[in-house]
Amino acid sequence: MAWKNKLVRALAVLLVLALLPAALGASPRAGAEEAAWALYDLGLFNGTGTDAAGQPVFELDRAPTRHEAAAMLVRLLGREAEARAGDWPTPFQDVADWAAPYVGYAYVHGLTAGTSETTFGGDDPVTDTQYLTLLLRALGYESGADFSWDRAWTLADELGLTAGEYDGTAPFTRGDAAILSRRALSLPLKGEARTLFEAYHGGETGLEVHFIDVGEADAALVRCAGHAMLIDGGNAADSSLIYAYLKTQGVDHLDCIVCTHAHEDHVGGLAGALNYAAVDTAYCPVTDYDSKAFRDFVKYLDRQGLVITVPAAGDSFALGDAAVLLLGPVTPSDNVNNTSIVLRIQYGETSFLFTGDAEREEELSILEAGYLLKSDVLKVGHHGSATSTTYPFLYAAEPRYAVISVGADNPYGHPAEEVLSRLTDAGAAVYRTDLLGTVVCRSDGYRLAFSADRTPAQETDEPGAATYILNLGSQVFHLPGCLYADRMSAQNWQEFTGSREEVLAMGYRECSWCHP
Repeated sequence: MAWKNKLVRALAVLLVLALLPAALGASPRAGAEEAAWALYDLGLFNGTGTDAAGQPVFELDRAPTRHEAAAMLVRLLGREAEARAGDWPTPFQDVADWAAPYVGYAYVHGLTAGTSETTFGGDDPVTDTQYLTLLLRALGYESGADFSWDRAWTLADELGLTAGEYDGTAPFTRGDAAILSRRALSLPLKGEARTLFEAYHGGETGLEVHFIDVGEADAALVRCAGHAMLIDGGNAADSSLIYAYLKTQGVDHLDCIVCTHAHEDHVGGLAGALNYAAVDTAYCPVTDYDSKAFRDFVKYLDRQGLVITVPAAGDSFALGDAAVLLLGPVTPSDNVNNTSIVLRIQYGETSFLFTGDAEREEELSILEAGYLLKSDVLKVGHHGSATSTTYPFLYAAEPRYAVISVGADNPYGHPAEEVLSRLTDAGAAVYRTDLLGTVVCRSDGYRLAFSADRTPAQETDEPGAATYILNLGSQVFHLPGCLYADRMSAQNWQEFTGSREEVLAMGYRECSWCHP
């Protein structure tokens, strides 16, 4: 009997050892950390927290739960903002509150199922075949028809998503999820030439605002989920520039044009836009103004069978997944600047405020009307003139970033030192088109990232050189002011002045948000 007891104890020890990897996690596969950082830089993979230095903690050796797997998938597809903003009914009674938007979105879109009719099993660890099933469904394959969900690795091997390393027997970790998620992005959708990345992140998702460098004038292109709006068009001399910019961006249809007011430095270049793009609606505070630039605007609208729509404060419309609310003008004015259309764009949890050339009187009327002004990004009024961006308006807007569309060495002294001082007092980071050229801000509904044509000339006198921010941990390089550069830990942050080619030769890869 003694030998039997020893055998039982030995088997018990072996059983415990066999269960340890699943319970405590396994060492992440080679490439897991690189994959996690690559996805993280794209905003498609999150850490579970941060370390003492502020860097994300990925816990790549831990088994992810089914709740986490649903969140990972939704985030990978760039649908987190949509998921969290919607109401997605499911039959499951055991889904955690924090995971409900992710599980609901995935369920409604046929990407996930429960462990029973009313149970999701969210706290259970996800297996390799379950996670592969999620990815295959995202690629357009149907479980039961194209593959068997309990042997998902067979189709995954055929597609090149896996290479025989997953067979349902080994522990599955967050590191494995990162590796597979990264691979899936480069695979084509079923029956299509488009990859998963191109389908979900090829310019048709997220919101972009292009503050176009038109010198001492205003022009901004807003794009969201395949829709586009042009706010002002610069001077008449900028018509060809606006035409070329829309063509380069592939924007041959505009949901609307907003001419904030009738001055030439806002209406002049809209003729170029109307020459290139089909337009659905044209907003302007007036239908007539005595200038050649305005008459040309009306002429080209007429050629498309359009007339000016004069909006009222409080009007709203959708631009793709974004909501646009018109805040002004609230009251009539003999000052053309104070007839400016002022509008606020809300996309997910991010927001943008455009003020045209509104001066203190119009700012005050909007404040008195009680509209929500708080916005992440402020397009500074009247090119930074001291008559705009007053303290009360600025404090109500609370911008984190401010963009000034202004010409270099302009005769007006824009932007005024008083305005720059006010913006400093408000804690807003300032981007100027006279220093940076065209400035582009991208939003995924939660985070903002800025990029620009150039870095400020004063940062380096070396021909062909620019200043970049290097992340010593992830081996990614950024433009100064990029969201990811701003939140980088001090120990990983390093400034580098030189050419882009030098940075690439050092083994760094470009940030996928700011595109340095």
